Amino acid sequence: MPVEAKDVKIKLSVKTKAGDPQPKPTDPADGSLGGFVSATELDGATKLNNLFDDISGKENKDKTIDYRCVFVHNTHASLPMKLITARVIKDSSDTTKVWVGADPTAASEAGAANKQALEIATETDEPAGVTWVEAQPTGTASPDTVDLGEIAAGQVKAIWFKREPQGGPAVDNDEITLEVEWDTGA
Repeated sequence: MPVEAKDVKIKLSVKTKAGDPQPKPTDPADGSLGGFVSATELDGATKLNNLFDDISGKENKDKTIDYRCVFVHNTHASLPMKLITARVIKDSSDTTKVWVGADPTAASEAGAANKQALEIATETDEPAGVTWVEAQPTGTASPDTVDLGEIAAGQVKAIWFKREPQGGPAVDNDEITLEVEWDTGA
């Protein structure tokens, strides 16, 4: 049986150790700042409005850039995900710009003891070594993609998101969608 969508999980990141549940600040995604894969799946799967907190009027005016790290987890029992690409599709609003980028850390076992991704101290610190691809509006013919390489069965690979408000009032529903595509053996 090939790797199917049900075998691919999008999980938050945590700073403590792989497999820990995400701590519960006001919003679990607020702490998704890299380090290790969390046991907590991203609520809403690929819809990412719940990955970032709402943008206050001050943050929007100041164009405060925020970052988040999530993991693609291949839970298939034996097959790798190959030729993996990720892209972000943004709703048509111009309230923010969003980018996605692959973490430079290699894919690793889900329960690894060593760091599985870069780690940032605060949500406004930019992770070093990430090459960004800007999200394209819904309906764009062929948005740019980020190459994630290969993720073996039971492994994870980190990806980062960058969000920049474009000024104006507070924003409470900035809809972005993550699409992950891959090839697999039979």
